[in-house]
Amino acid sequence: MPVIDRARVEEYMCNFAKCPGCYGVLASCCATVVPDGDVISSASADPPGPSPQRSIRSLPEPPVDLLISEALRSRRFYRLAENQSLTQIQTSLLLHCAYSSLGKDPAAWFYLREAVTMLQTLRYHEEATYEETSDRSVAEDARRAFWALFVAERVFAIQQYKPLTLQPTIGLPRADPPPAADAGACVLPGFRDLISLLWPIDASFVTAWNSSATSSTMRLAGMAEVERLARLQTALSNCLINVSAYPETQQAELLITRGWLKNVVWQLCLSVTTLAGSDSRESMSLGYPLSIARDMVLVFQLLPRTAFAANRVGILERVSHVGRSLANVLSLNAPAILRPMTYVASTELLTEMLRIASRTLGAGCEVTGSMLKESLSPSDACDGCRWCSGPPRS
Repeated sequence: MPVIDRARVEEYMCNFAKCPGCYGVLASCCATVVPDGDVISSASADPPGPSPQRSIRSLPEPPVDLLISEALRSRRFYRLAENQSLTQIQTSLLLHCAYSSLGKDPAAWFYLREAVTMLQTLRYHEEATYEETSDRSVAEDARRAFWALFVAERVFAIQQYKPLTLQPTIGLPRADPPPAADAGACVLPGFRDLISLLWPIDASFVTAWNSSATSSTMRLAGMAEVERLARLQTALSNCLINVSAYPETQQAELLITRGWLKNVVWQLCLSVTTLAGSDSRESMSLGYPLSIARDMVLVFQLLPRTAFAANRVGILERVSHVGRSLANVLSLNAPAILRPMTYVASTELLTEMLRIASRTLGAGCEVTGSMLKESLSPSDACDGCRWCSGPPRS
C-alpha cells in the first residue's frame, strides 16, 4: 500500500536526526520490511561475479524488535495525545503492519486502533478537512493514509473477528499521472482496485461474519441476504479487469486477496444458508473452494516467486485460509460436490496448495499440518518434513 511516497521519505531522512517523529516513522517503516527480509534478499540478490565494493545487501539487518523499540522510543520525546499528527498516524499504521507480520495480533490491533483514533481526531475522515488543507502534498498523504487504514482495518477485522470503525466517507486517492518525484504513485491505480475489493465489506457484513464465528447453530438468512451475498461473489469475479497492467507484486496481492475474499463470502454463505452440492451459480455451491484454489494455484504458476515477497506473510495467511476450506470440502468425500473434478484431481490440488505454502511462501509444519488435518486422518498429518523439506521447485 502506498502509505508514504518517495519524496516524503527523503524529507524524513533529511530531518530524522532532529525530528523524533521523522525518526519514528522511518524506524517503523523498516520494521515492516525486516520480517520478509530473507525472501526479498534472495529474490533480489546481486548477480554473480566480482564486485568492486561490498554490497549493501551483505550488511546484517537489525532485528525487527530493535526497529520497533526505536520507533516507540522516538515517542518518549513528546506526549502523543497532545501532539497527534499525520506522521504519527503513519507510524502507528506501520507498527500495525510490523506486528501483524510477526503474528502478534493484540499489539497489531492496538496500533491499528491508535492510528484510526488519531486520524479521526484530526478529522481526516471528513472531506472538508482536505478542502481546508493548503498543502496539497500533505492532503494527498493523509488521503492515502485514510484508505490504507480502511483496507487494513477490513482485512484485520475478517482475520481476527474485530468490529469496523472507518466508513468510505472521503474521495479516493488520485489515479492521474503523478509528478516525477512521486515514484510510489505508479501503484495508485492498483491501490484503488484494492480499495474496491474491500469496499463491500461493510459493518453489516463484518457483524454477520463475527456472529458466524461465535454461533454454534446455523442462522438461516432471508432470501434478500442470500442474494446479496451471491451478488457480492459476482462482483468479486468481475473486478480487476486491468490487473495485468500493474506491477507483478501488486498483481499477486490483488489476485490472492480476491480469492481469499471469495472464500470468506462462501464461508459466510455456508453459515447462513444451506448450500447445494451443485448450483447453477458456482459461487453458491458447496464445491466452490475448488474453483477458488484452482485460480490461486494458477496465479502462483503465472507470476514469479519474487512477486509474493513483499507481502509474503499476508499472502500465506490467505492461501492457508483457502486451503483449509478446500480440505474441509474434500473431507466430505462426496463426488457430486467435486464435479467436474475427480477426487484424485481435487486431492492433487490440495497437495499443490501445500507445496505453495511451504516452498514458495516458507510456511512451517504448523501451517501445512493445519490444512492436512482438515482432510486427512491424524496418522496422515504433517510429520515435519513430508511437505516442508526439499529444495524449492524452479
